[in-house]
Amino acid sequence: MYFFYIDESGTPESSDTTSRFFVVCSTVFHNSQWPELYKKMEGLKRHFFPKTFSRHDSEIKGSDLVSKHDIQNKVKRNFAHQIINIHDSFGFPIFAVIIDKDKSNKECRYRWLYPLSIQYLQISIHSFLEDQGNDHRGILILDEINPKRTLIHSKEHLNYRFGNPNGKKYHRIVETPFFVNSLYSPGIQMADLFAAIIRRQEEMMTKGEYCKYTNTLYQRVFRKTYQTIKTTENGFKITGYDKPFK
Repeated sequence: MYFFYIDESGTPESSDTTSRFFVVCSTVFHNSQWPELYKKMEGLKRHFFPKTFSRHDSEIKGSDLVSKHDIQNKVKRNFAHQIINIHDSFGFPIFAVIIDKDKSNKECRYRWLYPLSIQYLQISIHSFLEDQGNDHRGILILDEINPKRTLIHSKEHLNYRFGNPNGKKYHRIVETPFFVNSLYSPGIQMADLFAAIIRRQEEMMTKGEYCKYTNTLYQRVFRKTYQTIKTTENGFKITGYDKPFK
């Protein structure tokens, strides 16, 4: 069984003009690797921030590491690179959906854009599970925001999985998504960091800006994105770096 930890950066609302891009990102680990991942991440936090570290109670927030101001902090940059190194040690890809809200043909709202992003994400996730051979399955693990949204996302997932012709194809993704507190999930914290790095770089490229520190992190993350030569039945290339609105 594979766990796909999903988190986002930016907001999916058109009304929020401070964030043009909305990025949803997923990391993946085999269920047997969860204890090793947890221990490595807890050890890294303790090493970098010994004065503020609290076991099981220290959360990584990508926005606190790669914002325009924070990226200038050498300790925070090194910390971000070490998180990427930990991810490298497991040898798995990441999956990302990048939404440019300015290119949407209708007003962006959380209610429809977030579920749509998860649906796009499942295309490459299911392809990855097929690549593993045999009958490997995976489950989506999302950051719990509030009970109301948890119910909305669960219902949307079931409608898509059992009512949509495309959703019915993704049989290797099982159950409704699990919702957990990101404070206790290193996989979600990683996904949050990667999503923040991608969004920050996309925002800067759109504005014609450049930051060597952000670019270095972005290149490392981008190289992790799932790659395949497969296509969908409609002939669209399957990619782990998907931009639905063009």
